[in-house]
Order: sequence, then C-alpha cells, then structure tokens
Amino acid sequence: MVVKSKKKYKHHYVSRFYLEGFIDPNSPGFLWVYEKGTEKLFKSKPESIAFEKHYYTQTTDQGEKDSETLENLFSSVESEAAPVFQKIKSLKIPNISEKLTLASFIALLFLRTPRFRKIIETIVVSEAEFRLRKMTFDDEAFRTSVKRAVEALGESLDMDYEEYKKFVQSEDWTISTDKEVSLRGLKSTAWLAKIIFSMEWTFLKATELLKFITSDSPVFNYDPTFEYIHGGMPGFQDKNIEVTLPISSNLILRCIWGSEKEETIEGIFPATNEIVKAYNRRTVISAHRHIYASENSAGIQKIVKKYGK
Repeated sequence: MVVKSKKKYKHHYVSRFYLEGFIDPNSPGFLWVYEKGTEKLFKSKPESIAFEKHYYTQTTDQGEKDSETLENLFSSVESEAAPVFQKIKSLKIPNISEKLTLASFIALLFLRTPRFRKIIETIVVSEAEFRLRKMTFDDEAFRTSVKRAVEALGESLDMDYEEYKKFVQSEDWTISTDKEVSLRGLKSTAWLAKIIFSMEWTFLKATELLKFITSDSPVFNYDPTFEYIHGGMPGFQDKNIEVTLPISSNLILRCIWGSEKEETIEGIFPATNEIVKAYNRRTVISAHRHIYASENSAGIQKIVKKYGK
C-alpha cells in the first residue's frame, strides 16, 4: 500500500523557528500578537500565525498548481539557519560560513513577506498603467496595440476606438496583478544575500527593562534620507542604508555600510532603552499587519497604535 504524503498548502512567510525567539517566558509556547494601528491583541503559538494558504503556490509550465517546490526550498534554508540563530542567541558571533547562511536567510525572509509582495505589485501596476496611458498619446502605436490585443483575445471592443482611448487616459480603471509577479522576485535572493553579507554587522543586546519586538516583515531597510512615498523603499546599496533584523526579544542585528574614515567594530554590544525604543518603532513601521512580542505591554501597545498607521 502506497501512502501519499499530504501536500503542503499552509505556507509561512515568517519562519516558525524564528518566531520562537519571541516566546513569552511567562507563557511557554506562546507569544503576543499586536495588530498594526489598532488595539487588538491576542496570544498565539508560532505555528498558528504568519502564514497564508497557498501563499507560494505557483503554476507550472504544464498548467498545474505547485504548492511544494518553494515551500521545500524555504524549509531547506531554514534548517541551515536555525542553528546559527541558536548560536547568536547564546551570544556567540557567527563565523564566515554561518554569516553566509544567515545572509541568505535574511535575503529570502525579506523577499517573501507580504510587505515586499505589496510593494512589488504596486510598482508593477503603477509602471504598467503609466506606460499604457502614455501610449495613448501616440495614436498609431496605440491603435496597433489595441488591434493586437483584440486579435489575441479573439474579442471585440465594447466601445468605439476614441471612446476607449479617452477611457484609458482617465483614472476610472486600474490593473490587477497575479501573486506570481512577486514570486519572481525570489530570483534575487542570491544577489541580495551577497550585498547583506558584505555589510558590516553589529548585534545589539536589549536591556533588562525593554525587549525587542518583531513583525510579519522582520527585515527593514531604513534610510533617513529616503522619502517613503508611493509604496517604495530605499536600495540595499544606498550609502545611508541600515538593515535590521530582530534575532530574538534579546538581540537585534544591524547591518550598515562602513565608512572609509571610521572603522566599524563588529560584535555584540549593549543597547540603551532609547535605542531599543527606536528600533521597535521601525519594526512597527515596517510591519505589514502584525507585530509579535514576548510580552503583553502597554508600552508596546502604545507604539503599535501610534506608528502603525
């Protein structure tokens, strides 16, 4: 008798082992989930959050739905990264090989989250809409494009050409995109991992009073000189960029580009309460919807409500 393995369709965009670093010590197995911009708060196990059914399911060349390939790839990367996280949590610096492993995990974590998917889809849709509207000002090119589209679809326009042209020039329509557009961004994992690996890494240790929090989009690329408009984000190679990833409630990783004039010392250093607050604010801002913490805190609730709008 052949027993078929159950297909994976419950796809986590934030690794379960990673979320275990934010477990409430007073409630083993559980962490606290805050909803961005609201006062909603609940307790959950890591396996019950940060997932979506068929989040990574893609269509094969044969037209079949594949829910396994990407999920298996992520599981492999997570298996290699988990021991590195444990080492760092014990306040030991990763070696070169482990740093490479962690850089790959960080890159993949950044590219797989809902926040990144939303940004990519926004950029793709905005670009496509701009190009289509711009084409209407070249009558010959637009007529040719419309003719080809009609022939390809085997349908006819339900309005005359001039009316359709005015409609395209208007703001009365938009383009929707498929999630597989953002999945193609995963091909940039190796490139992004190389960049993150090349940066200078520092680990900061939380205080006794304040702990680090994380979110459903844990990797944040912050540039104080960047204008965060139209759903965009700064580049990882920008000279002012600061990439952060909370490792656990006790540690956060900070990656920057070093200065030629001043050498950055890599290692583990104590953070002040103000530094913890600053990074927690960024974590809230970068979140797509949920923030995860190791405690039920009025202080966390306050910044989630204030900076999660």
